[in-house]
Amino acid sequence: MELTGTVANIIFRNGDNGYTVGVLETDDDAVTFTGSFESIREGDYLTLTGAMVDHPSYGQQFKMNTWRYEVPATEQAVFSYLSSGILPGIGEKTAALLIERFGTDVLSVIENEPEKLLRIRGIGKKTLEGITKAYAEQNETRSTILALQEYGISAAAALKLYKAYGEATVSVILDNPYRIAGEVQGFGFKRADQLAEKIGIDREDPRRIRAGITSVLNGCYVGGSTFMDEGELVRQTAQALEITVEAAEQEIIAATEVGELRAEAGPDGKTVYYPEELYQAEDTAALAVARLSADQSRLSVGDFAKLADEIQSAMGIRLDESQKEAIRAAAENSLAVITGGPGTGKTTIINGILMMYESIGISSVLVAPTGRAAKRMTETTGREASTIHRLLEYDPVSGFTRDEDEPIETDAIIVDEASMIDIELLAALLSAAAPGTRIVFVGDADQLPSVGPGNVLTDLIASDAAATVPLTQIHRQAEGSVISRHARSIIRGEVPEIDNQSDFMLVGKRSEDVALNALIDVVSRGMPEKFGFNPFSDIQVLAPIKRGTLGVENLNDSLQRTLNPPAPYKNEIVQNDRLFREGDKVMQIQNNYKLAWSDDAGNVGEGVFNGDIGIITEIADGRTTVRFTDEKEASYDREALMQLTLAYAVTVHKSQGSEFPAVVLALSGGRSPFLNRRLLYTAVTRAKKKLMIIGNRDIFSHMIGNNRDEKRASMLASRIRDYKALGI
Repeated sequence: MELTGTVANIIFRNGDNGYTVGVLETDDDAVTFTGSFESIREGDYLTLTGAMVDHPSYGQQFKMNTWRYEVPATEQAVFSYLSSGILPGIGEKTAALLIERFGTDVLSVIENEPEKLLRIRGIGKKTLEGITKAYAEQNETRSTILALQEYGISAAAALKLYKAYGEATVSVILDNPYRIAGEVQGFGFKRADQLAEKIGIDREDPRRIRAGITSVLNGCYVGGSTFMDEGELVRQTAQALEITVEAAEQEIIAATEVGELRAEAGPDGKTVYYPEELYQAEDTAALAVARLSADQSRLSVGDFAKLADEIQSAMGIRLDESQKEAIRAAAENSLAVITGGPGTGKTTIINGILMMYESIGISSVLVAPTGRAAKRMTETTGREASTIHRLLEYDPVSGFTRDEDEPIETDAIIVDEASMIDIELLAALLSAAAPGTRIVFVGDADQLPSVGPGNVLTDLIASDAAATVPLTQIHRQAEGSVISRHARSIIRGEVPEIDNQSDFMLVGKRSEDVALNALIDVVSRGMPEKFGFNPFSDIQVLAPIKRGTLGVENLNDSLQRTLNPPAPYKNEIVQNDRLFREGDKVMQIQNNYKLAWSDDAGNVGEGVFNGDIGIITEIADGRTTVRFTDEKEASYDREALMQLTLAYAVTVHKSQGSEFPAVVLALSGGRSPFLNRRLLYTAVTRAKKKLMIIGNRDIFSHMIGNNRDEKRASMLASRIRDYKALGI
């Protein structure tokens, strides 16, 4: 239904996300409404679409879905607008006099013949000046929004555009609506294209094709590649825009000639195209790696055999030969890469390198790509570790503070979970490393690559620029971990023999509904009763996919109902169709460096990070309190709540950088190419003590046999080799 009227009162407004509770005065009634508005104030004349709902505490309210500005047309509407106080110097009494004198034409008088208002008792020159100025400011915004509404742009979207372009908004949109796809957050090519069609821009207009080319090329960010083959760019552009191949080719050439596209000779000599940011990142990283490789400075560690004995004695272990070689590589090279699967001693090596550095007075910092991985690094080394973003003092507006002009002050940087680093993060890190800084990358080259573009760890190894040491011997639990052994079999393409009497179990279920019920029973009852695992703190459910019966979304809904059902004493909150309840297990899904936290010891600070898991302890007064696994508590308003998701189940990709006492892996999705060996290996290696796979056995075997990773286009390795050959 629709309601049209004047905003008579704003009861509550969240300045962060625009959530508003107010009263709309229509010709017939006064109605309480709720919803999120980009900008709203008392006196605005609006049409709201939505529905009446019964709030358990506040009774009947109108829940707004969409809204738009209107020009008041009736005397009652004009009176409500004028008497709202939105124009200085006009109250109810003056508004009545204006209506009596000018009727519904009063707004036109204010805009076009304001001097006539001086005839009204109580309005002098100073008051008139304030009225006309305020009305002009509101009218500019309102006119822009009304003009854009003709092209199907909502009031909220129009306000966002107005904030970007001001009074030039309409002329910008009419001149080239495709500008908004690259300049205004939340507006992609598809939305701009729909607007352009309503304006009347031809489908083969060069502006449309150029914007389409950019949109297709920016698909590199999603697909993980840093560039796109010319033929693929032409084909995808023609297909996406429904134009001829010739038209696409012509505009690609034209865009390259004026510097809008970055063209390079690809690996086979054919032309490839880069998004400019990815070209700069890849080139910057390659040059930095080549220079690190050329730096032959060795650390003076004296008798290395004696040092190794001291490290072994201090740690109470025996280092195998590959572990000793890894420590030696960190001493003798400015750039080292140490790789290994689960149980091969990567954490031991990091600690050994730290002891070696400390013994000779070398300062070092520890970093990882995610907050969860950095936290694990802190726990296993006893040294403070941070995310790479925090080390580089990332600001959401201005980017990284630390760079070549303000480098990191340390002798060495040790990077864990290096397989998760994308090309842009690598470039930022290397740019901020001062000349002479040693860098050690530690990771598992067999895990999934980064979510962002690039194939960093694999390319660093392939470039032969780094001293690379693979760790080969399993040490975990005196080589008794079946999880580790089976993980090695999986990555070799061998289907392991599973007897379900070890820490690695497989429960075959062909029906996804049956598998779902089995999984819920295992998590809520089976593992807790048999092994003593807490379903909230010890067990993590993983799944390769988000949707479907065994997808993360349905798993979270099902597990929430089972493990944390609704109850009168549990408060709830809904944000963008997500239901959160006190007692829910949740995960932070993006870094928030400004979110305040406190702990039981009275410590306070800022920063909650992507991958952090916790429990909702309280929902009250529009705020949600979460207690994380490190005992820190943070409070979220409605806007910040968008950074949380239920975490009873998470995707395999989201679990990277984490380890859990017990993992339950739900397998579904058929024989999709996406379900491959590397994804299965990554999931399996998240479990420390117990792994249970539930699903179709055929999918398990298919994943092991499917070694076709999604190929990522990258020239980092070849660029490094080229720079090394040039002696740069």
